[in-house]
Amino acid sequence: MEPVLRTKGPDIAFAIVVMALGAVSIVEGLSIRPSRFDPLGPGAVPAMIGVALCILAGAVLLSTVTSLRIGDGARLFTGLEDEAGSEPLLWQRALAVFVTTLAYVAVLELRLVGYLGATFAYTAFLLLVLGRRDARGAAIALVTAAVTAGLLDTIFRRLLSIDLP
Repeated sequence: MEPVLRTKGPDIAFAIVVMALGAVSIVEGLSIRPSRFDPLGPGAVPAMIGVALCILAGAVLLSTVTSLRIGDGARLFTGLEDEAGSEPLLWQRALAVFVTTLAYVAVLELRLVGYLGATFAYTAFLLLVLGRRDARGAAIALVTAAVTAGLLDTIFRRLLSIDLP
């Protein structure tokens, strides 16, 4: 069976339309007058959604222009390659993700560890389970977990003024 060749035009057009919608959402969200009672203001959520739309549309545009397939982006940024000939144990990884997620929720609910520490451990474990198991993969997982936990903590505490455990 021959591979089906797709033109890039529709994907590029879709990404541009979504970016335009995201830009409109940002502009309109920032133009809403601030409230006296809400520190973020009523336009914060539409503006954040617009930013997310622009970022995701940019990823679609980048993957379309560079002809990356789904899953190739991780190898582009991390340098990780698939292990040839190895059959992944998907059900065991899925079970590990499920159990780890339950443990993460329980730790946060019982306030055994703070949000920053629990999120770092959760993210690091998931990346180690799902990623490549060598020194480079472990280093990438730990750095990514630290950055992710720090950014999420900052976003929730500082930008959204949410009291975290």
